[in-house]
Amino acid sequence: MKILHVVPGYAPAWRYGGPAHSVHGLCAALVRQGHEVEVFTTDANGSETLDVESGVPTERDGVRVTYFPVGRLRRFLRSAALERALHHEVERFDLVHLHTLFSWSNVQAARAARGAHVPCAVSPRGMLVHELIERRGTLRKKLWLKWFDRPLLEQAALVHVTSEVEARELLAAGLEPGKIVTVPNGVEVLGPPPRSHEVSARLVELTSERPYLLFLGRLSWKKGLDRLIDALAAVDVRLILAGPDDEGIAARLLERATRVGVREQVRWIGLVHGNDKRWLLSRAEALVLPSSSENYGNVVIEALAEGTPAITTPGVGASGVLRASESGLVAFASAQALARCLKSFLDLPVAARASMGRRGQAHVARHLGWDSLARAMHAAYARTLERSATALG
Repeated sequence: MKILHVVPGYAPAWRYGGPAHSVHGLCAALVRQGHEVEVFTTDANGSETLDVESGVPTERDGVRVTYFPVGRLRRFLRSAALERALHHEVERFDLVHLHTLFSWSNVQAARAARGAHVPCAVSPRGMLVHELIERRGTLRKKLWLKWFDRPLLEQAALVHVTSEVEARELLAAGLEPGKIVTVPNGVEVLGPPPRSHEVSARLVELTSERPYLLFLGRLSWKKGLDRLIDALAAVDVRLILAGPDDEGIAARLLERATRVGVREQVRWIGLVHGNDKRWLLSRAEALVLPSSSENYGNVVIEALAEGTPAITTPGVGASGVLRASESGLVAFASAQALARCLKSFLDLPVAARASMGRRGQAHVARHLGWDSLARAMHAAYARTLERSATALG
């Protein structure tokens, strides 16, 4: 099968968080299974530009990737060069898979696919979560959704979601149930954690101190970090915040920690990658992701893969994995509930917490490796192509 993936930000555009990792994980696994996979993306990495050669195909883990330059409409990651390439080349593919919304290039990709009678799949990647739209949805975004992305979803042959939380959001919005498929994000199942000599010296020193909880991801208003800092007053444990501060809220969070009286417990260390990231995850008492709503939460699965339990809220899609594997705790999204949950977790015997981590690690290895998830996605693609052929025939 020849599959074209179109995504505004792709590895190594880590500023875009989960999708940059998860789309590449899926594409690389599809290649390993014998499919021809190409990616059209932009050279954007948040406000920065990737150090890549624009418009020239390159290979990343077997995936043929072309990075196109972003033009003046950077807010919507528009690339005129990407759009021209789509209209010239889309007919070469059996299926086009679009990732994320609020992207003009994705709207153009859908139009090009329709014009060439190529079926189109869409992964909203959490961008239709009702609470996020209501709290931060500008009039411009709401109009964009009405004029462009809602029709895109309705006309798509397949809509891919990563969790039942996201599926419920789309069903509540009136999307046709028959074309929604749930395939979770996965993780590369790796070997033992890195050794100290393979990790930044500053992290080895930082993690050699007393135990810590870990938040790993973009510092964002939607992640619930304010209530996590409030909850920290109920427990005697450090909190390491690891991630970029694109929204400029780190200073405000640290000021809040001072007001709550936990400033000495909190440390923000910025963005981490590779062995540094694995080291932090593997040595934490638990990963904590206290978002009110999150379509999936890749970092929860990454923590479990390292044998580390996780604590999250019911609105995080990956909370279902914690329940199924008994590998962590799920707390309501309030500072008081989170404080009780943290205290209950830390009061458990060390052996009980370690058992949680082992159960999670085993569950991920069995069910959430990218190769098995790519097989599930391919099956969804095949059903979509069959339906499309029947409709045309």
